[in-house]
Amino acid sequence: MSKGTLLVLSLCPGVDLLGRAFEEAGCCVVRGGEPMFGQRGIETFHPPAGRFDGVIGGPPCQMWAASHTLLQDKAKQVNLIPEFERVV
Repeated sequence: MSKGTLLVLSLCPGVDLLGRAFEEAGCCVVRGGEPMFGQRGIETFHPPAGRFDGVIGGPPCQMWAASHTLLQDKAKQVNLIPEFERVV
């Protein structure tokens, strides 16, 4: 990361199109793993205070995404919005 480059924490789950747009604009984007791909989620992540220049994200969409409900009962989906709010 070069001097003057903004360090942005992305809390966008999935393919993180918003984070990719920030990278295209020259930012250094730090993102967590995606549980859908077998990576560790944000449950144990605690960002250091004052280290990031910005935070981007959106609430997880597991409860509403058709791809997550094709083979699963919607009642089994966990509401991750409170976890997103905790990290932000």
